Amino acid sequence: MTNYALIAARKQVKKSQAEIADELGVTKSTLNQWEQEKTFPHKYHRRKLCHLFSKTEQELGLLLNGEEQRLALTPFDSFIPSLPDFPLVGRDRELTRLTSLLINGCKLDRSVA
Repeated sequence: MTNYALIAARKQVKKSQAEIADELGVTKSTLNQWEQEKTFPHKYHRRKLCHLFSKTEQELGLLLNGEEQRLALTPFDSFIPSLPDFPLVGRDRELTRLTSLLINGCKLDRSVA
C-alpha cells in the first residue's frame, strides 16, 4: 500500500524525501517506509509531520484503526498530555481528573493530591 496523502503533502512543499527526513531527524529510508506504509511513524513523528505540513493526522493518512474516533472525542492542547496507550496502574482516575481540570481551565488545588 501507499500513503498518497503523505507523498502529496511532501510534494506540495516541493521537498525531497531526504530534506523532509533531515528536518524530522530520521533517515530517508524511514520516511520512504512511512510513505509506502511498510512501517508507521510513532506519535512523536506524526506530530512533527503535522506541524511540518500544517495538516492533521487525518489529512496525512496517519491514523491507525480506531484512532480517528478517539481523536474526534479528545481535544488537542499541546500543554495537556495525551492519555497513554497503556494503563497507568492506580493513576487512571487521577489522570482523568487532572485532564478534565486542565481542559476546563480550572486551577489545581495542590493540597488535594
